[in-house]
Amino acid sequence: MMDQEARIFLEEQHRQILQLVGQNDFLEVITPQRFPSQEFWLSMLVRGLACCEGQIQFAHGLNFRIRLNDDYLIRADSREILEYLGPHEEPWHPNIHGRGIFAPISPGQGLVEIVRMCFNIWTWNQYYEQDSERNQQVLDWARSQPAGRFPVEGRTLTWCHTCCAAPICPSL
Repeated sequence: MMDQEARIFLEEQHRQILQLVGQNDFLEVITPQRFPSQEFWLSMLVRGLACCEGQIQFAHGLNFRIRLNDDYLIRADSREILEYLGPHEEPWHPNIHGRGIFAPISPGQGLVEIVRMCFNIWTWNQYYEQDSERNQQVLDWARSQPAGRFPVEGRTLTWCHTCCAAPICPSL
């Protein structure tokens, strides 16, 4: 993935992800050893849900990895790109199961948008029913919950791609 077009893409993604982290105090990124990198490890200190001893409970924190495959600009598959790293043994969301985070990712989609999807999944702002890999048990549970149950986190992910030069930075 290191032709000129890919390098420019990765450099821009690296710059944007660092801006995103700077705008959200609950988001951390472990910067890659080499630049530009195809791999990013992120941590979100926000509330989601996990199953602990058979009970669904609030769970704080999500650690995940984004790894862009060599042909990411023409082919994308969340099973290859996103990986759940913890810290909870049994995260409770229909689009997270095992080490997989399943979301619709398009070739060349920006990292900020992928991080936003992971944030929205973990905080129960959304889930993808069309996901063939979804956890049906969790989806059935979610459908049985009262309308005001979700999202489970009150904060939003802020992204202002112009380095907050605009007077108001919109929330995603």
